[in-house]
Amino acid sequence: MTGTKEVVMGTRTRRRTADNAVRRILVVDDDPTIRNILVQVLKLEGYDVQAACNGGEAFERCSTETRPFDVLVTDLMMPLMGGKELIQRARSLHPALRAICLSASFSETWLDRSVLFLPKPFSLKAIVALVQTALEGTTRRAAESA
Repeated sequence: MTGTKEVVMGTRTRRRTADNAVRRILVVDDDPTIRNILVQVLKLEGYDVQAACNGGEAFERCSTETRPFDVLVTDLMMPLMGGKELIQRARSLHPALRAICLSASFSETWLDRSVLFLPKPFSLKAIVALVQTALEGTTRRAAESA
């Protein structure tokens, strides 16, 4: 893992940056089942995970948190503010923010190369791997490989 070290805490490994900070992820999805599953899975992977139910709430968190998120995992189609606008607005505050876009019915053609895309439905293994890919800073496009 480049620039990251793992520290074992009980049965959980905390994913940390080179300066010993736990990696922070913001999960945004208007479907509470998907949102809650993603939060739990990523917490089990050792990340500090926050959640929002729409783009407006997520942008508010991005603008008020004292420490920026490392990765934004967002659904594309949501009420109030969709994933595309959220990514653009969040990056206006934090240009280094890595983004993963999830969608059941969308082509990735609008995404710039710095946004990773994962089509729904996806496996939990695939989202965990894609978060790690985002944190490693690679820009490959995602395909369901798990």
